[in-house]
Amino acid sequence: MKNALLLVLLLAASCSNDTTPVTPPRQPDKPAVPADPDLISFDAPAGWVKEPPANNMRKAQFRVPDREKKAADAMFTLSKLSPQPFPPNLERWAMQMGCDVPKHEELQGVHKIFFAQLDGEYRSDAGDEVPAARMLGAMVDTGEAAWFFKLVGPIDTVGDYRDDFLKMLKAAK
Repeated sequence: MKNALLLVLLLAASCSNDTTPVTPPRQPDKPAVPADPDLISFDAPAGWVKEPPANNMRKAQFRVPDREKKAADAMFTLSKLSPQPFPPNLERWAMQMGCDVPKHEELQGVHKIFFAQLDGEYRSDAGDEVPAARMLGAMVDTGEAAWFFKLVGPIDTVGDYRDDFLKMLKAAK
C-alpha cells in the first residue's frame, strides 16, 4: 500500500506544469594545483604512459609504446642536475650506445636546448641492453638547473617520436 501511494505521488509530481528550471547546487571552486617546484613543466606526447620513477635520480618516467605495434616499448626519463656543460653527458651517452660522440644541435625554445640523436646498441648503467637502439637526448638549461630529457629504445619505436620529442623540449618551461 505504501509503495502504491509513493508511486502515485511520484507520477503526480512528474506531471506538474511547473517549468521553473532547476538550478544545480553550486560546486565549490577547485583550488589550483600548485606546480611542483622541483619539476620542469612539459607535456608528454599522447600515448606515453606515466610510471613511477625507477630511481631517485629520475624526476619523471614514461613507457613509450611503438605506434605501429611492431617493436618493443621505449623509455623516457627526466633528470635534474645543477647547471653544467652538455658535452660530458653526450660522451657518457655515446658510451652507453656504443657509438662515436655525435655533433649536437643547439635549439631555442622557452629555454636553451642542447639536443643529440644517437644510434647503436644501448647498454644502460643497470645492464639493460637494447640492440638496434636510438636515443634522443637533450639538456634543457633553465639557468637554475640542467634538465636531462632522454628517450631510448628500439629505432622503430623512438624514430616515430622525434618530432614530438623536439616539440616537447621547445615548450618545456
